[in-house]
Amino acid sequence: MNPAPTDDSGSTEIAVTAAATGTGTLSVKVAVRNYMAVQHMWSALRSARMCEEREAELVAAGERNVDLGHRADAISAVLSAVAFLEAFVNETFSDAAESEGGTFRTAGLSPAVVTQMGQFWTGGAVPIERGLPVIRKYQLALLCAGQPLLDTGSGPAQAVNVLIDLRNALVHFMPQTQDIETAHKLENGLRPRITPNKQAIGAPWYPNSALAAGCARWACTAAMELADEWQQRMGLVYDYRKELNGMKQP
Repeated sequence: MNPAPTDDSGSTEIAVTAAATGTGTLSVKVAVRNYMAVQHMWSALRSARMCEEREAELVAAGERNVDLGHRADAISAVLSAVAFLEAFVNETFSDAAESEGGTFRTAGLSPAVVTQMGQFWTGGAVPIERGLPVIRKYQLALLCAGQPLLDTGSGPAQAVNVLIDLRNALVHFMPQTQDIETAHKLENGLRPRITPNKQAIGAPWYPNSALAAGCARWACTAAMELADEWQQRMGLVYDYRKELNGMKQP
């Protein structure tokens, strides 16, 4: 594939190749490489905004019952924020593996780092996009780049581990009988980090107080802070925030 331009948003790479045929004509092929990470973050931010607006309406109306749309927006923000994190690191590894010398997404990395990331991505019995948890993919990339690993005991990486636990609880949901006086297993990690639902819904704290606007906004912030720290440590020229800021307001 020839070096390829990107579209205005930076989310699509377009490659055009031309080759002579035996009849003296040219054969032209167009290939498109799409990126979804920033779309996921835009979706998370949009859901967080909608959740905040709906929560304000519910509080103003004195509504004390669970509002399905309000909760759906909170859940969507959490899912999309984690999808952003996974897509962002997957896109970087994939570009290192599938494009000779890397792409604009790997600019700033040395050829040796790009090669090593590509080898990790394609080598082994189990591809790392399915075989490694999200945070470990970020750690592996830092290891390839010879940079300090993320501190999973504090800061953005610790927050994202809490976020991923919440995402997993939503995606792999299993009903459990819960004593409303006993803290849910997610509560210790979430409660100090989020503003609870401003509606007076009542117990249990999770999900009634947790899945609300404060959680939706925190999910976006936690994911972006980890991505910020990681791309800075990696020395990447590409900055997802520039692409995000070039989109319309979510």
